[in-house]
Amino acid sequence: MGIMAPPPYQRPMAAQRGNPNAVARPAAPAPVDTTPESSNLHAASSGSGLASENITVRIDGMRFEPSSITVKPGTTVTWIHGSSMPHTITGNADGLRSSTLYGGQQYSYTFDATGRYDYACDFHPSMKGSVIVETSGRDT
Repeated sequence: MGIMAPPPYQRPMAAQRGNPNAVARPAAPAPVDTTPESSNLHAASSGSGLASENITVRIDGMRFEPSSITVKPGTTVTWIHGSSMPHTITGNADGLRSSTLYGGQQYSYTFDATGRYDYACDFHPSMKGSVIVETSGRDT
């Protein structure tokens, strides 16, 4: 009997072999935001005092692109999954947690408070990104 090599990454408990709750793929795609994507990805500021911008981060293979962005409070960031592997967005902000995303799906989160919000993929912990929310926000 040969020695089995460990998997290339640690899978969440729900996805490990033998777990009766593990699901290979969802029966139906998770709900996605159907708001049309703007070609410049920025919307005009609203009268509420908070910015009303939309920024897109693409999930490409094993990375978030761009991996770090700086935005104004009130900005909505949408992660669009473009690879064949499942990924998640799991961050240090309350509520910054997507379900498992598959190719073509997306997840959005609105950042209302200033600060640094780091996130990673549960399946691939080396996939990391950050959103920095500043009152003088500039996207990078």
